Amino acid sequence: MFGLSWQFINQRVPAWEAEMKYLVEAATQAGADQHTWSALTQRADTNLPGFYPFSVVHNVLNEGYDLSRALDDFRPTPEINWELSEIPASQFDSLWNLFDQVETSLARINRNARSLPRWWMSDSQKTARDNSLAQIEIWQRYVKDLRRLERVFKEFQGKEDRVLILLQNRNEPRPTGGFVGSLILLDFFPEKVTWRFLDIYELDRLLTVRDQLPAPEWFHDLSKMISLRDANFWPDFRTSSQQYRQMFEAIGQKPPRTVVGINLSVIETLLHLTGPVTIEPWGVELNEQNFDLVLQFLVESKISGRFSVKQPIMQFAQKLMSPTHLRQLNVSRLRAFDWEEFWAEKHILAHSQNVNLQKLIERWSFDGQIRRKVESDNFLQFDFVSIGANKSDKFVWTKLWHDSEIFRDGRVHNTVKIKRTHSLQPNEINDLLGTNAWTPNVRDLLSPDLYWKLGAGENRIVLRVMTPVNARLLSQKNPSGAIRSTVSNDKKYKIWAIPLNVVPAETLEAEFTYETVIDRGSQRWRPYFLQLLGTPARDKTSLIKTISTERGGKFSAQTSNIGRPEPLVDQDFRAVIEFQ
Repeated sequence: MFGLSWQFINQRVPAWEAEMKYLVEAATQAGADQHTWSALTQRADTNLPGFYPFSVVHNVLNEGYDLSRALDDFRPTPEINWELSEIPASQFDSLWNLFDQVETSLARINRNARSLPRWWMSDSQKTARDNSLAQIEIWQRYVKDLRRLERVFKEFQGKEDRVLILLQNRNEPRPTGGFVGSLILLDFFPEKVTWRFLDIYELDRLLTVRDQLPAPEWFHDLSKMISLRDANFWPDFRTSSQQYRQMFEAIGQKPPRTVVGINLSVIETLLHLTGPVTIEPWGVELNEQNFDLVLQFLVESKISGRFSVKQPIMQFAQKLMSPTHLRQLNVSRLRAFDWEEFWAEKHILAHSQNVNLQKLIERWSFDGQIRRKVESDNFLQFDFVSIGANKSDKFVWTKLWHDSEIFRDGRVHNTVKIKRTHSLQPNEINDLLGTNAWTPNVRDLLSPDLYWKLGAGENRIVLRVMTPVNARLLSQKNPSGAIRSTVSNDKKYKIWAIPLNVVPAETLEAEFTYETVIDRGSQRWRPYFLQLLGTPARDKTSLIKTISTERGGKFSAQTSNIGRPEPLVDQDFRAVIEFQ
């Protein structure tokens, strides 16, 4: 049997080899144009079983499935009722069918690509093939997760679950990303899914003082109590989610079993990929650089009336998510976008009491839970909390330094330096808003008070730094006020509260030093492991981590992220120090 097969292959090798080389070379030179790929993969005279390009992975639906048609089928109605929208369960079938087609296509691409022998390929072609196969496997894992999500969706329908989506604005930072000005409530039923867009203050007014929580003293200038609008006060997203559930029960609302936090940076990414949106009747354009400012202006100016101040947000969402706009997706930008970095920055967080969904959330690293690794010697997390009631963080750049001086007896002197620069320039807000293109009646709504809210006012935050519970303060220097510490409720961490106030065109610097201890190693050598827990959706912020030693110490190993600017994402800093 093997002999017959080899004889057959040997007879066909010259023709196959010539055709495969032609197709690979053509595919390598071709771009991402679907018609080009179709021409290459559907040649009538081909003797190959079915060929798919090696150098492009994103075009997985090579059989011509029309995604835009699926979006047309999927939208609830041509005119969405933003007060209460109902989506028949049957309209989600197009989404499940899309998953089916992607899964089938990926399996076929994988099978056909693996059927091609490596011996006739050049080294570069082998590399391209192997890289593409690796990407296909990643896509297949994603699709399997999406199929699990389909099953969770049907569980939600059966149990009539509720999902709460927090719309967070990182220009006014809070522990899980940003201030929650608006909410979306999804309610699942066997025959439909309903959703409502809500102003946070509509529900917040229903919460009695008895059901609110005392706020720490440094928060009192803004509020002496933690109410629904501030319920994302805990960096651990599971804890904040539970607080929303309790407050929903307190106001007589069905508590959400699933809570999702979405930051404005998600909208920024979508605009980057699809292009700007114009809102009528005011004729204002919203793009990835200014959409947050424009929306804030439209809301704060009450341009749509006192009783419908959030209407511009709903109009923007309607246009942004319309099939017409989504069809403008820039494929080149999509291919170039760094999704790994995006997910690492925690722009989306979630927690669910549905066990199957929570497993997916943790698998995708969306859980936002604070977990210290058992083997870590040191722990660090930065939590920015705005107390200024404006959106000025859009214009503030933050540079952080953390140095650990390690002694042979295991003591570690940790120095944190903070530099905050309010970079707002004259007329910068007008330039971002594009006021030159506005009509006079819209432009005249801008006022000094409104400029202050948009970011021209003083930036006032409290930076909470989480460290090991045994940390001991050695020194501090801060023009904005004293640095105070508390212990977390679970007694695992010490939290340092650092007030930082800076006005436009000025820079503020502060620092403090605290002591921790390394238990591992000996007087001759010390291993060092600092675990950094990332801060959700931080922008314009970097950390430089350095390690130093007392006299007689030297480094025998260290990770590459030490000594260079790094984003505030989950990462480990490690080194080994030897002492003479």
